[in-house]
Amino acid sequence: LAKAGAAGTGVTNRDTFLTRIDGLLYGDDPAQGLIEGSTFIHPQLRFAFTAPQGYFMVNGTRAVNIQGQGGGQAQLTGAAYSGDLETYVRQQFAALGGQNSTLAPSEMQRTTVNGLPAVYGIARVNNRNSQVDVVVFAYEFARDSAFHFAAITPAGRAGTFNAMFQSMRRITPAEAGAVVPKKLQVVTVARGDTVASLARRMAYDSAQEERFRVLNALGSSDPLTPGQKVKLVVRAR
Repeated sequence: LAKAGAAGTGVTNRDTFLTRIDGLLYGDDPAQGLIEGSTFIHPQLRFAFTAPQGYFMVNGTRAVNIQGQGGGQAQLTGAAYSGDLETYVRQQFAALGGQNSTLAPSEMQRTTVNGLPAVYGIARVNNRNSQVDVVVFAYEFARDSAFHFAAITPAGRAGTFNAMFQSMRRITPAEAGAVVPKKLQVVTVARGDTVASLARRMAYDSAQEERFRVLNALGSSDPLTPGQKVKLVVRAR
């Protein structure tokens, strides 16, 4: 405000702003996959997996990062695939090790996860004053398509992500079609509307009222006024 000087006394065009954002995509774009609670689902690539309890996910354009307080972190991504999962896993270890490293799995196992051919490898690595376990768990989705988790945990805790590795699965066309993005919807508070009644329209299974209050900068006891405009997060269709 000090730098704005006299201009700091201008008009805040709140209603104009709300009109402009009405209908705006909120959260993940389905083209990059969506996080629904502890599950990541990608309607275009047709797969889904579930993060371990106590972990959260961050979705990017090239990878999904899984982090938490339970020790360790993981990432799901893809890479060029020529039809050999063992070679693919070794290539991912080499990529993790960098140009000057010979990082390679000390053991590799072939398995099947929910009908998907899979191979995983494990290596124990010195990390400063401690040791960590590195796991690469790869799945073949087609002869030219594979995805993999790369996970790092404290030594001896490589099993932290086992449930997540085993949760990877294909989704059906019906499941893919049911994935709907979220959008912002601006509504005018009517007589009889309350925070609780409007919050129930939010496209979330939990913490609806808390999300509604944060989204609209409402304190824990702030009421609504008829005629006031507020934002909701709803399903796009």
